[in-house]
Formats: sequence, C-alpha cells, structure tokens
Amino acid sequence: MEFVGGLVDERLPALAMINQGVPLPPIRAYAGKPQCTIEGCDQVILLMSEMVVPESLVHKIVWALFEWSKEHQVLAGVVVDAFAKAGMKSGMEGVDPVVEYEDTDEIDVVGIGCNETVRKMLKEMDIPLLESGVIRGMNAGILSEASRRGLGTMSIMVEADPRWPDARAAAALIERLNTLLPSI
Repeated sequence: MEFVGGLVDERLPALAMINQGVPLPPIRAYAGKPQCTIEGCDQVILLMSEMVVPESLVHKIVWALFEWSKEHQVLAGVVVDAFAKAGMKSGMEGVDPVVEYEDTDEIDVVGIGCNETVRKMLKEMDIPLLESGVIRGMNAGILSEASRRGLGTMSIMVEADPRWPDARAAAALIERLNTLLPSI
C-alpha cells in the first residue's frame, strides 16, 4: 500500500514516524487495490496512528473522516484495536477499553459490528462479539458514527500485553485480517 497523506494539526503533539529516513505524520493514510474478500471492495484505505488521539479532538477528526469517506463513497471499514490482558493496566490513564470477555490461555480476539451483515462476517471469521464493555477514543467515535450512518463497519480487538509491543497479539490480529484482505 502507498502512503497518500496524513493528519497534521496544531492541537496534536509534535511527533513524526521515521520510515527509511523519511519523517511521516503520526496519523497517516495508505491506499491500494489489494485482493479483498468483501463484496464490492475495490480499494483499501488504511489509517494508522502512532499516538492516542486526544479526547478533545476525537469527534472533530471522526466527523472529518466520515465527510471525506462520504465524498469518496467509502461504504465499509475495519477498525483494529487492542485491550489489556485481564488483570493488567496499560497506563493509558483512563482511556483503556473496559472489555468483558472469556479469558482463555490463547490470545483472545473479540469483535464489534455496526450492522447485522458485519456481525455475520465476524461470526464467519470465528471472532466472537464483544458482549459488553466500554470503548473510548477513535474506535468508539468511528463505530458510533458508522452505526448512526448505517455503514458496514466492524472492530476487531485483540488481547495484548500492554507492557511492550506484543508480537503474538499482532500475529493473532493479522491472522483474522487475512480472511478479509489476504494479500496484505
């Protein structure tokens, strides 16, 4: 996928992601035409963030994303996120997702679907629905607005160890995403 732009705002922390010597904005967009198993999917746009978006900006950014997506006829989306393993704190100072799930020895993955079609897709991917909990931030903002607009948007959330980058959690997430986007 190719870098196509990013979000820069004076209200965001001054951060840059360095990739092969090139500074990139902390919130970036990539686009491409990979193989996709979702009906009608002819292009994929990936939004990626190296930071937690400040709560005061979430609604403004979500609204801008949805206005842009409406102009470009984006009809569906997948939001990926993580939640701390049972009994662990991530240090996110009150913005951690509160997730009730059946903790197993494996890395747990749960999903949220904005409409029945997407909930069926999650079931076909062997991703159980999050039965109850509280999510915050961009994930919550995107899912709430997608639900309000009737869009086919889902969230796939993976249990991760918050003390360091969790490669096993990332692998579990990628394994599930491969069913939707096998060529990424």
